Amino acid sequence: MCGSTLAKAATMSQVAMPQTKSFNYSDRLAAGTIAAGGTLGIMIPPSVPLVIYGIIAEQDIGLLFIAGILPSALLILLFMLAVSITVYFDPDSAPVAKPLEPARKKEAVRGTLPILVLFIVVLGGIYGGVFTPTEASGIGAFGAATVALLRGHLRTLTEWRSCLVEAAITTSKIFIVLFGAAVFSQFINLSGLPYDLLDYIDDKGMDGFELVLFVCLIALLMGMVFDSIVIIVLLVPVFLQALMSTGVDMVWFGIIVVLVTEIGLLTPPIGMNALVVKSVLPQVALADIFKRGDTVHCCVVDWIGGGVQLPGSCNALARHNALVLPILGDRFKQCQSRFVLLLQ
Repeated sequence: MCGSTLAKAATMSQVAMPQTKSFNYSDRLAAGTIAAGGTLGIMIPPSVPLVIYGIIAEQDIGLLFIAGILPSALLILLFMLAVSITVYFDPDSAPVAKPLEPARKKEAVRGTLPILVLFIVVLGGIYGGVFTPTEASGIGAFGAATVALLRGHLRTLTEWRSCLVEAAITTSKIFIVLFGAAVFSQFINLSGLPYDLLDYIDDKGMDGFELVLFVCLIALLMGMVFDSIVIIVLLVPVFLQALMSTGVDMVWFGIIVVLVTEIGLLTPPIGMNALVVKSVLPQVALADIFKRGDTVHCCVVDWIGGGVQLPGSCNALARHNALVLPILGDRFKQCQSRFVLLLQ
């Protein structure tokens, strides 16, 4: 939700590392898992990079969110499998912890339940056509403020001012990125680069699959240095016309390019996520973070599997929900209209 994979890695390093220390997990396992886990949020709706990609490529943001469900679920399962395999062969890296008391479990469930309900309401409303993404953002903000008030926060002007200022700063950053992307896209079009690229593709006889592989290679190399949003802003406007002319499904391509940039963030010799975790946790050796190669391999496996399966499974899920959920949303709106008429 914050939009920056590097920011998520830095935040989780400060939050999760003390907890792993309390359970006597090895630094190598904990730091490597945090570095890899920082890449998960970019695929799970609501994803800021997917929103920016949808605006630049003029694609349905709701379809992009739905299309990201299967890849993100697969990525989570592969990460969990990688950690399980590591612990199986090296039990000392994650000793068995004492089970939580039932009272603590219930307290944890009660603490997370409102956020889970808010998440389902917001995304379910978007997918079902009950309200637009803009309306969903307002409902999400109102729901989050209500939860905060019930938990004893946002009850002073200082807290409200801090919350609103941070929201304004985050929103302004996103709009600055979008304005820059629009200007950059216009300059690219005026330069004639997309048309030269189309001529080059015709001369070389490249099909859509070869072009996607070429773009993925560039995104992988850029992912070692840049954040995912920067890559999307720089890369998509250049190849957009060429990809569309070769018949590439832009929803599928959006998921693929996001996955590839995340692989680059974990790939030596640079691996920006690993460097960020190292800067926050100087006591952990950089080599130990990179040696968590099993998680990186899971990313590669997910990307390869996604390259083969996403056009069928991912788009099938997105198109199916795009047809079924709006019908449910229309019925809900009809019931809502009848209820309003009764009140009048």
